[in-house]
Amino acid sequence: MKKLIFLSVFLISLVSFGQKKLYVDELGHFQNGYAVVRKGNVVAFIDTIGNELKIDNVQLKRIDNSYIGMQKNGFFINTEEKGISIKGEQGIRNLKGDYVIPPKYNITMLNDFYIVEDRSNILEPSFSVLDENCNSIFETSDPLRVKRPIIPLTNNIIAVANKGYPARYKLIFIAENRETDYIYGDFGKIKNGLIKASKYVKSEGKFKWGFLDEKGQKVIDFIYTNPPGDFDSNLAVVKNLEGKFGYINNKNEIVIETNLIAAYGFIQGKALVRVHKYQKKDGEVNNGYRIINNKGEIIYDLKDLKPNHISHEYYKKTIIEKNNIIRLKNSKSEKFILDLDNLELIKVEFIQINKFDSGLSLVKFYDTKRKRQDGYANKKGELIMIKSKREF
Repeated sequence: MKKLIFLSVFLISLVSFGQKKLYVDELGHFQNGYAVVRKGNVVAFIDTIGNELKIDNVQLKRIDNSYIGMQKNGFFINTEEKGISIKGEQGIRNLKGDYVIPPKYNITMLNDFYIVEDRSNILEPSFSVLDENCNSIFETSDPLRVKRPIIPLTNNIIAVANKGYPARYKLIFIAENRETDYIYGDFGKIKNGLIKASKYVKSEGKFKWGFLDEKGQKVIDFIYTNPPGDFDSNLAVVKNLEGKFGYINNKNEIVIETNLIAAYGFIQGKALVRVHKYQKKDGEVNNGYRIINNKGEIIYDLKDLKPNHISHEYYKKTIIEKNNIIRLKNSKSEKFILDLDNLELIKVEFIQINKFDSGLSLVKFYDTKRKRQDGYANKKGELIMIKSKREF
């Protein structure tokens, strides 16, 4: 009985004081300062204080049941529906609602670039690459039929696939008007001036990973069988053939020894690692997760806590999020936020807490009537906006 009273008191305090009510039917995640919300059949953007952008006829592209939201510098992909959905009716609009690219293309995002496909000529579609300011930097009319025909890497370097299977890529250097042979297999996103790439090594008969600089010059040789992570804080995670993890610097020197059983990318000088599996000693549980600095020093022992979601794609993930926080849970599925700015651990009573972006997380909680509800919380775990229904 006491437990229920405590829970009721918490719920009243959670949803009764200071939260802004959002009269919408669906809340989306924040991205680049704005979140997508839905009111009936109407889609709109709100800012981080809950104000709606006054843009008419917002129709966003969806992938895997999620909207492609606001991109950098206040641009978004808008899909013009004309009765029956026809491919190639997408354009790019700005915060005023004006079209900067008219709605007659198929548009996708990759590495913060827009890839605009013109299908007006079915036999020979053309592709344009736009930068984050919607300026065109590259065009081609090759009828490429692979899954990712173009991979923009920088404003000067574009990877273009061949027409064969499996696809191989060449690098085109726009400013220098030169290109390589089709010798590459895949790429990571440029980070701190370095591009992760896989290249076919003839002597071994397979692709291996290394790093290029912004001029396309080899910085770290193509010696890695397992893909490394991206560079941040001058460090990249690597995985050896025995399945252990460590970190290298941009000279390919091992800085943190490969004796970790799990490791993820650095962000702002910190990374999540795992030094051992589940242990229990003197009644205390320790899952082996630690936060380290770029010298490999442990700055926080998570003890019985572990990340909300563990990714097997160590080379793509940091686990630590943009706002320098990490979402955690314990064996009882209790939720926590660790603020790495001050190493403050905050317990939250949400049913679900999603990734942070723009300082906010989309959360689910029980309201005072024990109904599941949605809202937005800040990195202190404070609920600041809630989805509501108008009372007439």
